Amino acid sequence: MSRYLSDDYADLQYMYPGDTSPSSNTTNTTNVNGNVKQLYLLKQQNRSLKTMLSIGGYTYSPNYVSVLANTSLRSVLASTAVQKMYDLGFDGLNIDYEYVTSTTQATQLVSLLSSVRTEMDSYATKAGQDGFLLSFATSAGPLKYTLLDIPGMDQYLDFWDFMGFDYAGAWDTISGHSANLYPSTNNTASTPFNTTTAIQYYIDAGIEPSKINLGNPLYGHGFANTAGPGTPFNGTGGGSWGATDGTWDYKAMPLTNSSTVTEMSQLGASYSYDSSTDYMVSYDTPSISSQKAQWVVDKGLGGSMWWEISMDKVGQESLVKAALGSLGTLEGSENHLDYPLSEYANLRDGM
Repeated sequence: MSRYLSDDYADLQYMYPGDTSPSSNTTNTTNVNGNVKQLYLLKQQNRSLKTMLSIGGYTYSPNYVSVLANTSLRSVLASTAVQKMYDLGFDGLNIDYEYVTSTTQATQLVSLLSSVRTEMDSYATKAGQDGFLLSFATSAGPLKYTLLDIPGMDQYLDFWDFMGFDYAGAWDTISGHSANLYPSTNNTASTPFNTTTAIQYYIDAGIEPSKINLGNPLYGHGFANTAGPGTPFNGTGGGSWGATDGTWDYKAMPLTNSSTVTEMSQLGASYSYDSSTDYMVSYDTPSISSQKAQWVVDKGLGGSMWWEISMDKVGQESLVKAALGSLGTLEGSENHLDYPLSEYANLRDGM
């Protein structure tokens, strides 16, 4: 089984100011640079900041299928993922499989989480450290979450990352809200999914609310040739980063000066609409971000997460900043800084 990062150059090799070239003598004197080093330096500056390595994601989730079905491969994934987490100086792992397709896979997933937790605890003991964090990225779609063995998974997890986004998009035929808190009662087609119903399902299944983090998008989904939410569309327009699927960074919103931005607090959703081009983009505004954060507090959830930070605006229009007024301060336990068994010399030496 291969182990690799999505971008080895950016994560391990890119030279930031002050970095030194890796030694070419032996493996034991190789240094790590790139994003991994920068994250470690941030952890030194802010001892409550924890970093976690995510395994899978939408792009790589198909690789899970054969691994889940094989006891030996589950064991290999658990041991190699924990080893990679430790070598790179992270505080935990996030398991992101999108998505479980059967009750058999659900049972296999519980087995994988059990193996990962065992490996984590074993490594913590071997390294003489406190335990590491384990989380799971989970779905808002009932066809997905009703298949999960939620109590079986929950016993091994420190928290759940609820993906409260992508409720509507290019894959649909009706334009809709892509990250709404509540269902619409008078335009049901505009809210095929909603956050409240899904998270309540997880809580009813036995998860403590404080173990659930609400995921929020820092991007929007576009719908072309549409009359607005809940109506047909034809095409999705362009997109940020050269994309053509109508996925736009929040920092590009609204796309045109002629776009009208509508906030619907009764849905916990917002969107822009340009009537001159019949183009709609579903995305969160600062007011909606603040509303969602207050909902997290009122619901007793653990906190919030966002995908992903480079898409946010800076200053007063930042969605993350808008949420902080309700969420308050970060959880304050200390992160890991000691990695004496890491394969990288500079990380072993604390940079």
